[in-house]
Amino acid sequence: MNSSIFKSRIFSTLALSLVLLMHVSCEGPEGPAGPAGAQGPAGAQGPAGAQGPTGTQGPQGPTGIANVIYSNWVNATWVRAADNSVSVTIAAPAITQQVINNDMVLTYMKDTPTSTDINEFPRLVFSGNQIIFNLTASIRLGSVIIVHSRSTHPDLLGADNLFPEAQLRYIIIPAALFGRIGLGDTSDYLSVCEILGINP
Repeated sequence: MNSSIFKSRIFSTLALSLVLLMHVSCEGPEGPAGPAGAQGPAGAQGPAGAQGPTGTQGPQGPTGIANVIYSNWVNATWVRAADNSVSVTIAAPAITQQVINNDMVLTYMKDTPTSTDINEFPRLVFSGNQIIFNLTASIRLGSVIIVHSRSTHPDLLGADNLFPEAQLRYIIIPAALFGRIGLGDTSDYLSVCEILGINP
């Protein structure tokens, strides 16, 4: 081989190596990462997932007292008849023929407006240890009549004499509620009010 050609090839190789070495030597260290770009727009909403399984049924709620009707406390205006029976009539427009035929009507009396001793009718009234009369409630269409026959007291003392400030009240309980509310002893007035949600 011609020595001049060989020398030329060696020179070319050395020159190329030198250029590559200079390029590598001139490359500096990697710089810090640039700031994050702006967030792109939200994508389209995906399809709704399948409906989950039905949950277990919750416990039964408390028994309601819908349709229970009750009066306010009404002042008793006693009337004495010629035979010395004593009575009072309370207007009760809520007492219809259907109520008389099917529902329960409770009647109560307190001796004075401030009395906490409340009695259900019928009510036996004593003088000492002797019964002198029996107060009963008669449920009529549109009214309640509280009445007792002639007193056996020597002075014919009756409700008009003994309870001149008495107050009366009635409560109507629909037949549909009889088996649901468990009233128990209806003579326990405060218990009845608590069960029915009535202000005593």
